[in-house]
Amino acid sequence: DEKRRIVITLALTGARLAEILGLRKKDLDILNQAITISPHATRSIKTNNSRVVPLLPIAFEALQKQYEESNSDFLFPSYANSSATNSDSASAALNKWSKKFVAMKSMHCFRHSFRDQMREVMCPESISKEIGGWASTHDVSVQYGQGYSLDLKRQWLYKAYEWIGENE
Repeated sequence: DEKRRIVITLALTGARLAEILGLRKKDLDILNQAITISPHATRSIKTNNSRVVPLLPIAFEALQKQYEESNSDFLFPSYANSSATNSDSASAALNKWSKKFVAMKSMHCFRHSFRDQMREVMCPESISKEIGGWASTHDVSVQYGQGYSLDLKRQWLYKAYEWIGENE
């Protein structure tokens, strides 16, 4: 269902809740199995640049199913539409729902866990930051060029979540 698809996507992309909730159908790249996280009229993003995030198969399947079921331009019309992205109310509802399964954790904890998973496989910090959308404060040159390739980012995601592939 929609809640579980949100959780899967949060857990396997490192994205912020508002970034996932505000995804539009056109942000899902079915051919490349990726999402583009960029600002739009009803959702801003914390970092200046849009980013393309590869999806592991289970996250892609979740978003593809959501795409098929959505009757809107937005993937998660329960929480986002052309007027607003309601991440605060979604966060409260999802956190309340998730307490049945995992006490003392919030949706934002997936972002922290993602970072830990990337560290565990010694993913270069610059790649991890690019996937998760963390700002880099090193120097201005980190914004030069196109960034890391989708394939390279996907390779690091597979390394970080190798256990998923083993269990499919």
